[in-house]
Amino acid sequence: MEKIDHLKKVSLLLEVESQTTPLEFIFGIGPEGLSPLEFELAEKKEGDTLALPLSGAEIPETFQHLMIPALSSLEGRESFVLKIRVDSVSPADQKEVVKAMAEIASCGDHCCAH
Repeated sequence: MEKIDHLKKVSLLLEVESQTTPLEFIFGIGPEGLSPLEFELAEKKEGDTLALPLSGAEIPETFQHLMIPALSSLEGRESFVLKIRVDSVSPADQKEVVKAMAEIASCGDHCCAH
């Protein structure tokens, strides 16, 4: 079973209060290095779970380039627990890496939720 590491395609299931959101991304290609979320996920493997206590104000910093629109509704929350399940980890092919890097680069200094 593959572990999460640089240039792996990672599929997660995020859950807050019974609402789930999938997230798929290429690990380790952020313009500022690993995001805090990626640090938490490093070396995890398929089936692993974790629970992150967060506040809404911490979402942009925690996710950085991985920001997803479904979490924007939580930005005003004082605190919540984000449950994360690693659904799959696989090698990313070169086209996926290039596409993901281009999407990140097109955001500039903000995240536009690719």
